[in-house]
Amino acid sequence: MPYCNVTTDLTDVYPDIERYQERQIIKNWYTTTGAATTYNVRNVGQVNMVFDDGEMLTLRTSIATVQAAAGSWWYDAANDLLYVHAKGADNLTTATITIEAGEDWDGFKGDMRNDAMGFMDSILNNRYPTPLQPRLIKTHTTDDYEYLVKHCCALLTCAFIAKRRSPKDPNGDTLYREAWNSNPEIEEQKGLLNQLADGELALQEQITGREVGGFNVYPYASNTATAYVWFNGTYQGSAYQRWRLQIDTAGAEGTATWKLSRDGGTNWDLTLQTTFSTTDNSRRIDITDGIWAIFDGTFAITDYWDIEVIPLSADAHVSKIGSVEVSR
Repeated sequence: MPYCNVTTDLTDVYPDIERYQERQIIKNWYTTTGAATTYNVRNVGQVNMVFDDGEMLTLRTSIATVQAAAGSWWYDAANDLLYVHAKGADNLTTATITIEAGEDWDGFKGDMRNDAMGFMDSILNNRYPTPLQPRLIKTHTTDDYEYLVKHCCALLTCAFIAKRRSPKDPNGDTLYREAWNSNPEIEEQKGLLNQLADGELALQEQITGREVGGFNVYPYASNTATAYVWFNGTYQGSAYQRWRLQIDTAGAEGTATWKLSRDGGTNWDLTLQTTFSTTDNSRRIDITDGIWAIFDGTFAITDYWDIEVIPLSADAHVSKIGSVEVSR
């Protein structure tokens, strides 16, 4: 689930972010032999998206497929030639329409937002379970994450956009330091992520630092890509076990249900359990023995998670490579 959106959350931290949407107007078109309504231009450089009076055209794979469909384009990278069939089949050698090359702006912002999320996870992983879990109580808005998470993600996204356009952009540096600044200069503060990682700030619904031990989770490799489960708590049982939690009704949280086996999937102790509490509007779902979970997304009936639970009384031993000095 995204930590911030790519519209209002970005403009909240940097209102002028839309000015980084860069497009190049393409001129000097030539007719294409054998393709009456397809035109070409040479030496434009790598093209990722083409716009006809602001409307995105459809990428094709050859001159022939461009000629066959109005409102399409193809970039021949080997010869640095851009071919375009305008949406109205206009003659581009004389038309007054504007053909621009650039990037899918929303897609580009989404890519930068995903990079920002990965950066945040790498910093906060030692303190919080990552990816960060959404709020326990649904707000029925886009505010699935509390302010600090959204704000940091938006700051980093805008910083990455600015730096992608110009690595030395001062606005990018300022936005970046507000989110991540481990060595503040005089009269500067540490970045918000630094304060979270150092325990000077805490997320409201994840007050304690990340615990190592108690249980380990192993998601099935073919689980649905749009579905996530965050497991939390401390195992209170007295025996080491390997559980399997599996979806037994497909759908989004609230519709999907799950079942639990304490012996790895041989016998099922719980079935048809809810993935969202409509009674108190809570995401927090108790599994058993002190373990609880948050379900989010759309689940398939084949999705499952193996959970290794270790009693508090057990000693964990980790093999390490080291050295020893013996004397007498």
